[in-house]
Amino acid sequence: MAAKDISYLIIDGIYDALNGQVTVSAVTYPVYKTIPKSPAVTYVKIGELLEGAEDGTSDDFVYTGSVSIHIVDNSLNLQGDRKKAQSILNKVRSLLKPTKATFPTISGMVVFALNGKTELVDMSDMSKPEVRLTDIYRFIIE
Repeated sequence: MAAKDISYLIIDGIYDALNGQVTVSAVTYPVYKTIPKSPAVTYVKIGELLEGAEDGTSDDFVYTGSVSIHIVDNSLNLQGDRKKAQSILNKVRSLLKPTKATFPTISGMVVFALNGKTELVDMSDMSKPEVRLTDIYRFIIE
């Protein structure tokens, strides 16, 4: 039996858990799987799967890997950007806790845990300051 590509299930599960739910200070921020041509100034982007590995037999398999969640803010005030981006990231973290009803429901998911964070302040393609906070989530599916 050929193995299934479960990357879409994971990304779709995270999207379903976050879409319409990332609200901070009465503002709901968009969640993208793919960034549109004209994205919002501040948004959440679900990244690609990283380090995906599959191990198993014809009867059973284990899939492990990581997925990134990016908070991107292209507004002009850098101090405000970081604070707003961190507030959004905290909201995303609260929504992706395994104890929450919004946690991605994927059959066989045994681990979905925060595994690291990076921060980048850079100039965007439009020569505007951009704050990008990234969380990496580790997962194991049996």
